[in-house]
Amino acid sequence: MPAKLDPISQLNYGWPKGENDWATGMDENLRRIGVLLQNGIKSHTTQVPASPAVGDLYIVPPSATGLWAGKDGQIATWEAATWFFVVPRNGLIMYNTTTKDILVYNGSTWVSVVATDPTYAAFKAAYDAFVTSVLQW
Repeated sequence: MPAKLDPISQLNYGWPKGENDWATGMDENLRRIGVLLQNGIKSHTTQVPASPAVGDLYIVPPSATGLWAGKDGQIATWEAATWFFVVPRNGLIMYNTTTKDILVYNGSTWVSVVATDPTYAAFKAAYDAFVTSVLQW
């Protein structure tokens, strides 16, 4: 019997004792957790970068081409030799470290909080100050 798939986190769990696919499934879980915990992206409008750094996160823009074709809206991270993609869930929040924008996935597309929330300026200022203070530890 294969592992079960959690419908919310999309993580595998419940492998039967001695299951051969445990190591592969757990590796996939850890990669997914790493992406979702980082939640700081470089861009949500860039096509495939020519020289990505290992661990950089991007939201694949609509109508992406090349290695990102067909991955619109997914979170992409470079792993030294290949791209790893995570499909977002409704309500996922990502912070664009370049533009200092907060993006929320609404189930079909990423929405900028700047464009939709009139109180965003005060929240953004407080959040930017918090992020700056955390980065200075």
